Amino acid sequence: MITKKECLQRYNFPKLEIRIRLAINGKYKCAGHYSTRVGAGSWKVYKFVEEHNHDLVERPDKHFLPIERHLTQLQKHVIHSMSKLNLGPVNAFNVMKTCFGGFEDVGASKVDVKNYKRQINLFIGEYDADMVVRHLDEKKHSQPNFSYDYFINKDYHLKGFFWCDD
Repeated sequence: MITKKECLQRYNFPKLEIRIRLAINGKYKCAGHYSTRVGAGSWKVYKFVEEHNHDLVERPDKHFLPIERHLTQLQKHVIHSMSKLNLGPVNAFNVMKTCFGGFEDVGASKVDVKNYKRQINLFIGEYDADMVVRHLDEKKHSQPNFSYDYFINKDYHLKGFFWCDD
């Protein structure tokens, strides 16, 4: 296998015919090429130069690829816990970046964290009042001196609630 630097030094590529796909990598100026034929609704590669086979993305930049970015369960839990503390997704990302050792070690981008937080909010959006009432009901069962009441309108929307404990 030839490196990109050797490819640039060793080969001076002429203009190729239209039938040949000339794929010049803008970052490395490597004119790797292959030829294809179209037949019966499919593409068939009939010429491929193996010497021009190199990674499209360098190892230090792989964490930018969408396939490499994902949130683990731990990271989702951190985002959720930070939102309970009224810290937004960017702050949660910055904390994870500090804890995990850097951007490339988080495994996700700020946008991924924002998108996950948006998904949580969209899910909770329909059930936020139910969650509050359920939480108050759990407290009533666990604490004997706790009481609450809530008010709903004709459309069954929560209008207000009151609670009292020791």
